[in-house]
Amino acid sequence: MQRAVRIFPVSSKEKLLELIEGVSNWPQEERSSFLSHFGNPVEEWYYQEIDGKSYVVAIAEGESLDQGFSKLSSLDDPFVLWFCERVRELSGIDLRVIPEGASSELVFRLST
Repeated sequence: MQRAVRIFPVSSKEKLLELIEGVSNWPQEERSSFLSHFGNPVEEWYYQEIDGKSYVVAIAEGESLDQGFSKLSSLDDPFVLWFCERVRELSGIDLRVIPEGASSELVFRLST
């Protein structure tokens, strides 16, 4: 299982919620097709506001995240095109050019 953790600036929480609504309303079959490229991951988004600026922390776990990220720039189905454009409008990040966002390094895990 692979894990990707990324933080993205977003223009506002309201715009983020609009994106989430749009993703939720997209046909399940097309969303599932997109996610299959990443090994059918589970992805969670957490909203944070730091010093008055809005961010999303995205945590994804899947079987083939690297494979999906490498394919992202060449996928051209309607959901991918729509999703990438909405993310670019929301965050200024072009997922088709920088599919993983900024890389992160696990430096500590606390557990029992």
